[in-house]
Amino acid sequence: MTDQNNPIVFRKGKKITLRPVLHADIKKTIRWINDPDILQFLGRSLPGTEAQQEAWFKEISENTGADLTLAIVAEDTCIGSIGLHRIDHIHRTASFGFLIGEKKFQGKGLGTDAAMTMLDVAFNVLNIRKVIAAVYDHNPRSLASLRKCGFQEEGRRIKQYYKNGTYRDEIIVGLFREQWKDVWDDYEAKHQRPTISNRV
Repeated sequence: MTDQNNPIVFRKGKKITLRPVLHADIKKTIRWINDPDILQFLGRSLPGTEAQQEAWFKEISENTGADLTLAIVAEDTCIGSIGLHRIDHIHRTASFGFLIGEKKFQGKGLGTDAAMTMLDVAFNVLNIRKVIAAVYDHNPRSLASLRKCGFQEEGRRIKQYYKNGTYRDEIIVGLFREQWKDVWDDYEAKHQRPTISNRV
């Protein structure tokens, strides 16, 4: 099932679209979180069930203001999810994470575009001043994507998590709005469509 019959758009990026997660997306998310290639980078180790994903969908659908989870759409299909979590409107901070679950869309810059688009929402819609994220030290692709968005390493939790028989460091990265603004301006300029002249 594609999203052609549900052309819901919350934000358009350069390569992707962000929209609310639909109930029809749950079957995909179950496949993603149980894929060993993806599971090794998630903060869970046990299989995910349909009931758990139903509960997750109910929770994000209530949209209490503390979390914002959206679907990442490319080529008329949901390819992943992205979220701002533990949004604190007093300190104006939030945690951040994203997942490209459809493997044929991985490694094509779509995660970075989704991240830049979601950060635009964080800083320019929700008035958040700082976003933090965490990534395992054996996930260089996600770390590289976060760095492209302007995130900088703030610290490490040494041998914090046990993954595939090895204790892994958790790398903590952060991004302030002022830092991101310069990255965003460069990103916008790089992906700006050339103006077509009407002169003959």
